[in-house]
Amino acid sequence: ALVALQCFAPVAGLSGRAATGTFFTLVLPNTQFAVAQDCLWWLSVLPRGHERCTLTLGSCFPEDTVACADFAERVRPYFRRWDAATPEDNRIAERQQAGLAAAHWRPGRFSPQEFAVHGMANWVLDRVLEAPRGPARGVSRGGREAN
Repeated sequence: ALVALQCFAPVAGLSGRAATGTFFTLVLPNTQFAVAQDCLWWLSVLPRGHERCTLTLGSCFPEDTVACADFAERVRPYFRRWDAATPEDNRIAERQQAGLAAAHWRPGRFSPQEFAVHGMANWVLDRVLEAPRGPARGVSRGGREAN
């Protein structure tokens, strides 16, 4: 199991919620940023056709953190964690894609937990159909419309 780690000091000036957790931001349609107290990383998925895509993973650390004499050694656990999680995510995506390509697969209903799918569909529709009449629509975790 992957465990939370923090080998570097928190970014200077963090307070409140920013100093206590990791925050995930989705930049539609294909990028996610994860911002922690000591670094940030991102994942971006680029389609390469109807059956292929490329996943890019990157990271950022504060300049003073990178300047530490032992940075190369202390950053290794971060890379090990990302190197462990990325292939696991890839295998999940590959299995899901194989299931979608199965001869007996039929589309079904979405569950209430799939709020991001509905939000993404609205984001696309707002850009394909007539111009939106206000803020872009989205769906909150509770499944309710949110601005």
